[in-house]
Amino acid sequence: MAYKICGNIDECSNQLKVLIDAFSNGYDDYEKAAYSEAQVRIDFLNPLLKCFGWDVDNESRKTQLFREVIQEESIDVEEENKITKKNPDFTLKQFGQRSLFVEAKKVSIDITTVKAPAFQTRRYGWSANLPFSVLTNFEHLVFYDCTVRPELEDLASHNRYKTFHYTDFIE
Repeated sequence: MAYKICGNIDECSNQLKVLIDAFSNGYDDYEKAAYSEAQVRIDFLNPLLKCFGWDVDNESRKTQLFREVIQEESIDVEEENKITKKNPDFTLKQFGQRSLFVEAKKVSIDITTVKAPAFQTRRYGWSANLPFSVLTNFEHLVFYDCTVRPELEDLASHNRYKTFHYTDFIE
């Protein structure tokens, strides 16, 4: 199926059902370590963002400043008392302003318990002064409150706002 930017709730629901079924049917293959993060992004996250109305492929041909989705935008983050460049997987923007970051991981990584991906996601949001950032491997979609400075020793659950399992996406 070719996924398109959804314009209404019915389109979104129909596309999500197809996407969720595809993930569910191939789950045994997707959870293997050989199934890469890049493939998760192509096969599931780009379509998921389109289902939610985001112009992932810049079909509207907006300039770089006004694109809705920037993939691997370079941002400044504090690391060991210096500023370094990092690249969140997706930056979602509205009217040229960052709304939130979406960080992707492989399905084989349990993003609900592993600390490093949560820290990374929260650090992106904290560094850009965003209230929320999202961590996902498609199996789970985790929203983090980024108003509190992240610490390396924080548990994956620290400042976790809400977690959705892919079977809950329709609702």
